[in-house]
Amino acid sequence: IYCGQPALAVEHPIKVGTRSCRIVGVTGDVREGRLTEQIPPTVHTRLNSQVLPSQLYVVARVHRSVGNEIAAVHDAIRKIDPGAFVTVATVLASFDAQTEGNKFNAELLIALAICTALLAAFGIAVTVAQATVERRREMAIRLALGAGKPEVIWRIVRTTSVPVGSGILLGAVGISIFRDLFRGLLFETTFVDVRVWSAAALALLTLTAFAAWLPAREAAETDPAIV
Repeated sequence: IYCGQPALAVEHPIKVGTRSCRIVGVTGDVREGRLTEQIPPTVHTRLNSQVLPSQLYVVARVHRSVGNEIAAVHDAIRKIDPGAFVTVATVLASFDAQTEGNKFNAELLIALAICTALLAAFGIAVTVAQATVERRREMAIRLALGAGKPEVIWRIVRTTSVPVGSGILLGAVGISIFRDLFRGLLFETTFVDVRVWSAAALALLTLTAFAAWLPAREAAETDPAIV
């Protein structure tokens, strides 16, 4: 309404229910409900002793034992309203209670992701190594025709790394297409982290190059006459 400039809203009149109020300041969003809930537009008004809210939250910072402070809060509220229903909890306890299920889901997903990554890495390494071994005769012929060993090894590593690189690119496209499906599993975290994805891609390419380089180096040391 104010072109993204909250300062322009100050001193403007606003109607809250049947009450006419004046804006004295604009604050940032405050998450008062569950962590996964959307923050609704909220208006903070002066507490009216004639019209009390059905629920009232009081946040206090303590410097002593939490147990003693909780008892003191209970006693103070009971003196004001003996019939009030009071629930006192620390912010950390409330946070843990709300995130307990999400923590389990996140830990489970992390464990499955690690297992999947290890299986994928093992499968890529075995497949690349087997494909390199099957090209021993080709390497022997190239060496017999005068090709240098570094040239032959680099050719094998390069040709075996191309399919893996293509798979990484296709995976990146798939992530960009289906990222909305996983956005609900994240909390105030960006789905696309360039550092994480780059590290994963670099690790797979490095594994592929090493899996091709090791058997290619051994094959390059073999006498072409006995292959």
